[in-house]
This record gives sequence, structure tokens and C-alpha cells, in this order.
Amino acid sequence: MYSIFALPGTVAHELAHFAVALLLRAKPSFPNLIPKRDGDAWRLGSVQAAPNFITTIPIALAPFMLLPAGLWYAVHIMSAGTGWWYLIHAWIASTILIGSLPSRQDWFVAMPAIMCALAAAIWMSYKFS
Repeated sequence: MYSIFALPGTVAHELAHFAVALLLRAKPSFPNLIPKRDGDAWRLGSVQAAPNFITTIPIALAPFMLLPAGLWYAVHIMSAGTGWWYLIHAWIASTILIGSLPSRQDWFVAMPAIMCALAAAIWMSYKFS
């Protein structure tokens, strides 16, 4: 039931991964939106890609791009709705805003590259200061 409720956000989340991977030439597969049981949790969608070390961070954290879109939708589209349309727009806006958060798997994939980039930035700041 939750996967149906979260569908607009899941679609937006996976399309964000797909679009950034495509833009960075990481050979993405088309998003899979069929929920799958993964241990004790559910995976609502996925995109397979072949990123290199540099493109890992933007691809894994691509859903953050949805935050401004979700806020814009809430302010300009949802606020103009009335009655049932308001509730439908609130549902879409809320799922897009929730979908803008990277998943645990996204963070797991991005964290090694983030740590290396952070270490390199610290090293560069000490070396050139």
C-alpha cells in the first residue's frame, strides 16, 4: 500500500538518478519501479548505472535536485488547488519532497567518494595555505 502512496516521489527519485547518470554518461538502465523485498525493508525502485569514482557522488545524490521542484510545486500548484484537487496536489508535493531525500543505499554508494573528496579538499587547503 505504501508503495502506491509513494509512487510519484519514487518515480521522481529514480528519474533523478537516471537523468544525472545519463548526463554523466554512466550507462544507466531505465528505472525499475516494481517494489521488491530487500531483507527487512522494501526497495521501491532502482536504477543500475556504471559510474566512475568522480560521477558516483552526483548520481547517488541526484534526488536532492527534487527539493526545489517539490517546493515550487507546493507553493505554485498545490496552493492554487481547492477541495479534492488540493489534497491530490498535497499528496504529489509531499511524495516529491520525501523523494528528494537520498535513500540509505544512495548514501552507502556516495559515502566513499564523499570521504575521499573531503580528504582531498582538506589536504589541498593545508598544502596551499
